[in-house]
Amino acid sequence: MSTPTFDSLRETLQHLRRRRSNLFLLKQASFLVIEFSALVLAVAGLALWLEPGKLGSIVLFLATLVAGGVLLWQFIRILGRRHSNDKALAHYVED
Repeated sequence: MSTPTFDSLRETLQHLRRRRSNLFLLKQASFLVIEFSALVLAVAGLALWLEPGKLGSIVLFLATLVAGGVLLWQFIRILGRRHSNDKALAHYVED
């Protein structure tokens, strides 16, 4: 193969990596938004059902913040762990 062919292949692979990375980020961000929405809905339903006083509302709010922090930490951890290599990219293209 000539050098222009390798350069073209490298450019195509780089484009695929970027596209796959963007799709992964979009997918994980969508999961995060869904999880946050479910969390807020669950806490709102719990607050409506229990009718907590002032202290109970504060506890529910703090629990929501902690759970939201855990979800955010999990999101960041997942983004940090993704490493794409050429073999995985080849399987992606093949599929």
